[in-house]
Amino acid sequence: MGLPMDLAFYEVTQTLVPSWEQLENLARRSGPPDALVLVHYFGFPNDLAGADSFCRRVGAILIEDCAHLLPGASALGTLGSFAIFSPWKVLATPMLGVLTGAKEYERFIAAPPLHRAVGATARWYAKRLAQRALIGLQFNWYARASFSTKRLGSSWAAAAHAAVWWYERALATVESVARQRIQNYQYLASKLAGASGKFFLDALPLNVIPYAFPYLLSASVSQGVRKLRQKGIPCSTWPELPQQVKSDPKARVARDFADRLVLLPIHQNVKPRQVHEMAEIVRQTLSHEQRGA
Repeated sequence: MGLPMDLAFYEVTQTLVPSWEQLENLARRSGPPDALVLVHYFGFPNDLAGADSFCRRVGAILIEDCAHLLPGASALGTLGSFAIFSPWKVLATPMLGVLTGAKEYERFIAAPPLHRAVGATARWYAKRLAQRALIGLQFNWYARASFSTKRLGSSWAAAAHAAVWWYERALATVESVARQRIQNYQYLASKLAGASGKFFLDALPLNVIPYAFPYLLSASVSQGVRKLRQKGIPCSTWPELPQQVKSDPKARVARDFADRLVLLPIHQNVKPRQVHEMAEIVRQTLSHEQRGA
C-alpha cells in the first residue's frame, strides 16, 4: 500500500475470538496500536463488544473484516470505524471489494477510478454459465479446475462499471440468499451429526448468515480435501498462514485450524439433493480416512 506500518498478529481462542489478555500485554510492551482488525470468520460475528472495549481503552480505531459477510444482511460492518466487504464471495458478482467508513472517516475514503473491464466481466459471466451447465449435466468440473493463484491485473485494482452494476443487482437478492444459506447449513449439520469431524460451533447462532460450513477434521485435511474435490465437492481450506504465525509457538489455534479445517459449500445455488449427496460423500470419506489411519 506504500504506507509505513508495523503489523502484529494476535492470538485467538478455539472460537477464533481475539485473546484480549495477550492483546493487552502486547499494548503494554510495544505501545497501543493505531488500529485493530477484527475478522468475522465464515460469516459468524466475532466479539464486537470486547473489540470496542479494547479499542476505547487504548485509543485505536476498529476495522471490521467482513469478507465472509452478506452485505446489508445485518448490523455487522457498521459498528467499527471502517469495514471491508468482498461481495463476490457470497453473491453472484464479479470480483469486487467494498470499503465503508463511519461518518467522521468518510473524507478519507477516495472514490476509486472506474475501469470498464467489460471483457474481464464477460469472461466471468461466461465461466459461471459454463459451470452451471456442467453441474446440471452432473459433470465434475471442480476436480479438473486449476487452483493456481495469479496476480490480478491493474484493471482490477478499481471497481469495474459492470461489476458495480452486478453488485447493485445482486443486493436485491440478499433476503432469499440468506434463507437458502441458513437452510443448507442446518440441513448439512443435521446430516453430519455424529460423524468423526467437529462442528466449529454447536449450533448456528440466530440471525447469522453463514459463508460456508466450517468443519474440523480429526486429522490433517490434505488427503481428505483432495478426495472430496475429486468427488466433485468444491471445498476449501484455511488460507496459507504468514511465516510469522507459522513460527510462533503460541499460535497453536491458528496452526490447528490451518491443519484440520475444511470449508464445505452451502451456497444459495446448492440444491437440497446436492447437500444430501455432499453429506453422504463427506461421511464416507471421513470413515475411510479414519479406518486407514
